[in-house]
Amino acid sequence: MKLFYTIDDYPKMKILEDNYEIIKNEIPEFIFENINIKRTRDDWDEKATNLIKSLENNKDWIFSWQAEDRWFSFPLMYKNCPIGLSEQICPNTIKILKSLGNIKTCGFTLLYPKSSLGIHTDDVGPSFNSMALNMLLTGFNSDLNIYYNNTEYKHIHEYGKAVIFNSELLHSASNNGIINRIILYVDFELF
Repeated sequence: MKLFYTIDDYPKMKILEDNYEIIKNEIPEFIFENINIKRTRDDWDEKATNLIKSLENNKDWIFSWQAEDRWFSFPLMYKNCPIGLSEQICPNTIKILKSLGNIKTCGFTLLYPKSSLGIHTDDVGPSFNSMALNMLLTGFNSDLNIYYNNTEYKHIHEYGKAVIFNSELLHSASNNGIINRIILYVDFELF
């Protein structure tokens, strides 16, 4: 069974790799003291309307639901629509994402050095007519791990290269480096 996919498997997503530098250059400044919103595990599911409303005028990163406040998100889009001020802050990135037309959720995530996300699953994968994409923008020595048939499979991120995977499978992520790891994550619908 194939666990890690590339742009060759989903060529429509190639526009993200082609515009890696543009997307990287629009990463919003991370100021820990400005963070005052925390999302929960199910905010992109049944509580999405509430989260999006709370982000209406947001210009800062938010706490993510795991990793003891060492993992943060900057939401960009939900169901093909920009969230909050993301279109003003990241205009070129949003333009690129809008051209895809199949975004479920999308944003930047930041993971502190020497941190990891525990093993978990998400509602993104073939059962949900979707797949997950991660593209490393900053940091190094970072990996994505999938656990399948009692075996751990490791993917080492490369700058500007997307990895696509079924996040219904057990998976985790680590930043083993000494600087913040920032990725663009895109949960996209299959056509």
